[in-house]
Amino acid sequence: MNDNNEILQKLKKLEMEVEFLRARNDVLAIALDHVINRSIDPLTIRDQIGKRLFATSAQANASLFSEEYVTAFDAAVQRFSK
Repeated sequence: MNDNNEILQKLKKLEMEVEFLRARNDVLAIALDHVINRSIDPLTIRDQIGKRLFATSAQANASLFSEEYVTAFDAAVQRFSK
C-alpha cells in the first residue's frame, strides 16, 4: 500500500512538472509572438527564426537528444512555422 502511495505521489509530481512546462511554453510563445508582431519587419524575423529552428532541429536529430525530445522539438517548430 505504501508503495502505491509513493508511486501516486511521484506521478502527481510529474504531472505538475508537465503542466508547469506547458504553462511556461505558452507564456514564452505568446511573448515571442507579441515581440515579433511589434517589430519593424515581422515577416523577415519570422523567416529568420524559422530557418534557425529548422537548422537546430537537424542538429538535434544528429545528436544525443532523445527521440521524444526531437519529436517534440520538431512539432514545436512546425507550430511556429504556421
